[in-house]
Order: sequence, then C-alpha cells, then structure tokens
Amino acid sequence: MLNYNKIFFVCCLFLYHPSEISSANGTNKEFPIHINVISEIVFPWYIFKTEKPDTIFINKLNKLSIDFINNGKYDSALSYAENVILLCNKPERFLKIYHPAIKNGIAAAYNNIGNIYYEKGAAATCPIENKETFFSEALKYHLIALNINTELKNQKDIAGSYLNIGIIYYYQNNFPEALKNYYAALNIREVIGDTKGLANIYINIGLVYDEPANFSEALKNYFSALKKYKEINDKDGVAVAFNNIGRIYNSRGHYSEAEKMYLASLKINEEIGNRAGAAFSLNNIGNIYWNKVNYSDVQPSILSLKLHRSNEKNNLLNIALKNYLAALKICEEIGDKTGIIESYINIGVVQMDIKKLNSARNYLTKALQLSKKIENKDWLKESYARLEELDSTQATSASISQQKQGEYWKLAYQHHKLFELYRDSIDAETNEIKYIQANANNTFKKKEAVTIENKKLEKQVFILLSFLLLFIFIIAGFIIHMIRSQKK
Repeated sequence: MLNYNKIFFVCCLFLYHPSEISSANGTNKEFPIHINVISEIVFPWYIFKTEKPDTIFINKLNKLSIDFINNGKYDSALSYAENVILLCNKPERFLKIYHPAIKNGIAAAYNNIGNIYYEKGAAATCPIENKETFFSEALKYHLIALNINTELKNQKDIAGSYLNIGIIYYYQNNFPEALKNYYAALNIREVIGDTKGLANIYINIGLVYDEPANFSEALKNYFSALKKYKEINDKDGVAVAFNNIGRIYNSRGHYSEAEKMYLASLKINEEIGNRAGAAFSLNNIGNIYWNKVNYSDVQPSILSLKLHRSNEKNNLLNIALKNYLAALKICEEIGDKTGIIESYINIGVVQMDIKKLNSARNYLTKALQLSKKIENKDWLKESYARLEELDSTQATSASISQQKQGEYWKLAYQHHKLFELYRDSIDAETNEIKYIQANANNTFKKKEAVTIENKKLEKQVFILLSFLLLFIFIIAGFIIHMIRSQKK
C-alpha cells in the first residue's frame, strides 16, 4: 500500500526544493507557500500523524537558510532559520526527550542566525553605529549554538561554534578572546583529524598575530596552514597561505621571499580560475617593486646603489605599473569595485613617480569618484591623501606660472582638509566602536554574573526542596506506620 503520510511529506519538500530558489535569470525569488503555513500546519501535522519527527524537513529549511545567506538575502535567511526553531519547539516534550537529533537542527539554525548577523555587521555598507549591534547579536546566537552542540557532544560542530565565536571577537578587536576560542577549536580539530579545519584555524590565528605585528607568530601559523592545505591538495587554501606569507615578508622588507610567495599564489589562482585572487596577487607583486624604489633603505646596499641610476628605478616602477594594470583589467572584468579603486590609486602613485602627472591625476580622480559612489571612507581618505600629494608636486613645478602654482596649492589645501575630515571621521568611529564594545562587554559580564548567581540560587532551592520532600516522605511514612500499628 502507498504510504500517504510520506507522499504528503515529500510533496511539502518539493515546494521547498533549492532548485526553486533561482529564476531563469539566476536571481532569487520567494517560494509559493509561505513558511508560516508550513510552521503552523504541515510540520506539526506530519510529526503527530507519523509519531516521529523527520530531520529531512528541518535540514531542508536550514539548507535554504544557508542558500539565502550565500546570496545575501539575509531577511529571508533569518525567516527560515527562526522558523526551524519554532517548528522544533512546538511539540517540545516529544522532540526534546525522545529525539535529540532534532537538536542538531536547532543548533544549526542558531548557527545560521549568528552567521546572518555577522554578515550584516561585516558588510562594507553597514552603518558604523549598527556594526556592534549586529556583532553582539551574532555572538549571542553562536554561544547558544555552542551550548547545544556541547550538550550533544558533537565535536565537529563544537569546533565550528568556537571558530565562529573567535571570528566575532576578532572583528570586535578583542584579540585575547579570539585566540582563546580559536585554540579551543584547534584542539578539537586536531583530535578528530579535521585537516582542512585545522588549516583554516591556523590562518585565522595568523591574522590575529598580524594585528599587533607579531610577525614571527603570524608566519608560524601561516606556514602551518600551508602545510595542511598541501596535505589535502586544497589549492584555494594554498594560494591564500602563500599570499599571507608574502604579505609578512613584504612588510618586513624581504622582497625576494615575498615575490616568490606572491608568484606562487598567482600561478595557483590562474590555474583554478580564481580571478579575484589573481588580481589580488598582481597588486601585491606591484607593491613589491614599488617598495623596492621607495623603501630601499631596508634592502642591501647594492640595491641602494642601483637605485641611484634612473633607468634602474624606472625599470622597477614599470614592472610595478605592468602588474597594477593587469590587476585593474581583471577587477574591471569581474566588477570588483574595491579592487578597481586600489588599482587606480596604485597606478596613479606610480605615474607620479615617473612624472606622468596628468595621467596620475586621471587615475586618482577615478579612484575618488568610485570611492564616493560606493561610500567607502577608507578609500576616500586614501584618494584625498594621494591627490594632495599630487597637487603639492605640481605646485612646485618650475615649468608652470605662479597663478597655476597658486591654484594647485589651493587644491592641495582643499584635498588635505578633506583627507583630515575622513581620517578624523574614521578615528571617531573606531573610538565609538571601542566604547560600545567596552559597554557591551561589561553588560555581558554583568548578565553572565547574574546568570551564574541565578543558577546557584536555583541549585540551592532544588536542594532545599529535595530535603523538604524527603522530610515530608519520612513524616508521612512514620504517620502511616503509627496508624497501622494502632489498628493492630
């Protein structure tokens, strides 16, 4: 005979199949039946009719939430994740006592919600005043997921929760807490043999040590990540590790080693078709050659002598320019706006060095216009700083009239004031974030202390009630015994 319950359930799943997410042009669209209908009718009916909760449905909704996160549809993603929790908690006693597997779905839903708030806070378009709120919400939900995963003793998911919590703390500039959680995740992944997971954590730990310029520890972790990625032939990971190692070498003036790493990363990114990664590597290679010209004091004396020859300097700058132009071409083709701005500025700076000042102004102006369009304060600050430098260079040129020199000095002053405006704005926002973080941490600690005290009080009340009930049972037993003795 046909199992109509299962047929009904499969039909419900069909309505939510991921293939329904994309329309003909590849954009996302909503599903034909609203999730609340499923929440209020389908799922409870199915569970009580079959007397067992099927995790396929829950996993399906969690998968849809992840799909929406990956496509930047955070409101839809949040709706599906929240409804997973609603569905799982409706037949609460039945599910929680007899079906602990459902808790995996609940933990995954909380994890998704945490990721949604993290993505909202980390977005470049997120207003600065909202970032800390989103990160605090993300932390709250990841901590809930961690508690559930710990209860289920699911080591892989516990490690994932620690990693997510560490990432939030990293973005909040709370580096000690970030490291604490990263190492907790690292220890678990070592035990369960999760090689890729280990490599990812080594990268994250390296980034933390990068912040206070603890280069030796950062390099140590990047090389550990590189080794793990090579073990499992993860080319994307290898390319990332090479880039990070190259960046450390470049910042320390070890340009030959840095170039080797960037070239290795570029080769892999080209092999696997990672065009954004290739553009990033090309810009970094260009930076090496520009640094050789402008920071030659950290290089051997032989190079310093070479740089006194104009043709050698121009050769280095031309190599830098070649790489910047190649990076720009890729960024324009893939629509990477921040990559385009970075390339415009890099090209403009090199054009200044080789005295092509009109071309430099063209590229720097493009960088400024695009920075305004995407409202990126960091790139606006950088664009104004470079334009001020160009204005000052042209103002001191002996080949132009005094009137023209005056005009350039006026421009230099205007660009300097705008640079200061954005610099101060960014500094103020940074200080505001630190203030909010400090208050949030204090609030969190106070709530944590209250929770601990409440748990202690609950435990004391439980013990007291237990003794009271025991005493009542003893008295009742004694009375019953006395009554029976009198009857005899």
